[in-house]
Amino acid sequence: MDRSQAKVSVIIPTYNRAALVVQTVDSILGQTRPPDEVIVVDDGSPDETANVLSAYGGRIRYLYQRNAGRPTALNRGVAAAAGEYIWIMDDDDLALPDALERHLAFLSDHPEVDFSYSGYYRFTGDHAPTSLPEQDEMACSALEESDFFIRLMIWFQFYMQGMLVPAECYRSVGPFDESLGFGDDYDMILRLARRFRGGRLDSPTFLFREHDGARGPANERRAAEEREAALRRYDKQIMSKLRAELPLVEYLPRGSAGDRLGPAQRREALLQRACIMVRHELFDEAFADISAALAEGGGNELSDREQRLFSHILNVEGWWLERHRQFTARMGAFLRKRGAWTALEACGVGLGWRLAAALRNGQYASALRTTAHLRRLTGTARIPAVARMAVRRRYRQPAIH
Repeated sequence: MDRSQAKVSVIIPTYNRAALVVQTVDSILGQTRPPDEVIVVDDGSPDETANVLSAYGGRIRYLYQRNAGRPTALNRGVAAAAGEYIWIMDDDDLALPDALERHLAFLSDHPEVDFSYSGYYRFTGDHAPTSLPEQDEMACSALEESDFFIRLMIWFQFYMQGMLVPAECYRSVGPFDESLGFGDDYDMILRLARRFRGGRLDSPTFLFREHDGARGPANERRAAEEREAALRRYDKQIMSKLRAELPLVEYLPRGSAGDRLGPAQRREALLQRACIMVRHELFDEAFADISAALAEGGGNELSDREQRLFSHILNVEGWWLERHRQFTARMGAFLRKRGAWTALEACGVGLGWRLAAALRNGQYASALRTTAHLRRLTGTARIPAVARMAVRRRYRQPAIH
């Protein structure tokens, strides 16, 4: 099949955003390569949504449901879609004019890829910006096929608004999880990434609107300052479920191991899972995995690859460290108690990378805070050992983490 000629359905779930959803619809209808259908699922909006959308007539399919939440609206839209590909847009974001054309061209040029994804531009305000400054571009990483799923478990890399996905892929992985008040998109992206291969477009395809308006289902609407806590709670729910369901082999690069793991492979998989659990604030689970890894096979003796995994555990953004100031001390005490000095120093390397980056960027306050975290982790006496480990060639910071 010539993917450039494929039929595409756009699904826009909406709730109580009459003033914004029309901008989203206009950005979709104005594509250089128009979609074959636009489905707007109104999740019981009490405002003027139905009236403003009626002006589009037959140019869109308007579906109304009693308020049940975004995942339910998406499931209804996917079930109703007739296209071979599905593009999901939020009701306050805007598609760039050539977005669909570029997605289809990319998929046509890359037959080995199942779905496409891209970065985005951020903006604020009631209307689209007249220009797109470089500092507002949020690029996403070009992820290798071998660890595509692992990297997405570590960090949420892209949004559904920047994805074009075969309808069959959505139907293969099952419906959106209607128990999630937030994070249903991340949950679905992880399920797609586990089964299928994604490919990245080099430049953004949509505009992500940042604003203080409420988001979430009607029974759990959250303003911006409250939304983060709700997102973290559902994020933990998603990762806890994955931890319970996934076999350890799925925490290793694809194709690197069979179903029966040897001791070294089990250690690596446990440490990789620990890195992921830390990112999602599941600290007890992370410590359980580290304990199991150190008890497996070689004990506290670590291979180069295992040391690198330990260095990733605290190679995190400054805002994360400040939110969890006690975690570095807890990690240090845990590893010292086990006599895992190489692991302790490797963790310090990750903080060292962050410290070096802060100094390069002139972020001296952040550098001081990171230094304090390093002292809490290793103690002052072991900082020189951390520095020696960091300068070894094999412990240079990876380009993307």
